[in-house]
Amino acid sequence: MRVGNHNCGFLLLVFKKGIYQMKKRILIIGAFVVFALSSFAQQGKFQLGTMFSYGTRFSNLGLGLKGSYGLSNEIRSELSANFFFNTKEIKNAWDMNLNMHYLILASSQTIFYPLIGLALAWDGDPNICRVGVNVGAGFDCFLTDHWVTTLELKYQLIQHRNPTIIGIGIGYRF
Repeated sequence: MRVGNHNCGFLLLVFKKGIYQMKKRILIIGAFVVFALSSFAQQGKFQLGTMFSYGTRFSNLGLGLKGSYGLSNEIRSELSANFFFNTKEIKNAWDMNLNMHYLILASSQTIFYPLIGLALAWDGDPNICRVGVNVGAGFDCFLTDHWVTTLELKYQLIQHRNPTIIGIGIGYRF
């Protein structure tokens, strides 16, 4: 009887792992399709910036670069990469994100945006990549027609990590 239960548990574990792998692939393919389609958009602005980040899971600071493109007046795609400085608990941590923002005009110089996206994260072993989902929100405050400051909070649903990332940055809109 034990052997039968053990085999069922093993089959259930293999099935769950297969479902997880399939979900990861669908998320990655879907995110890159959305990003590829953004290159065909004629509307919107392009923005480049840098971000100082704080990861709450391991209490580490980070520095990142990001670029975004306005697909419409309400939707913006963003690609970012962050490097987190080493701590006692974690070394060589960095992530790449592909997010979509829904832009809500809060005032003539301030935009609020909820965000959702895909996260790829590495920490410690560069051969192990974790795939996850970003959920969060942010504010853009325009200093001039081109310069913008950003405050962002996002939660990364990543296998065995789940950090909250707080970021503040500055960017230039073309």
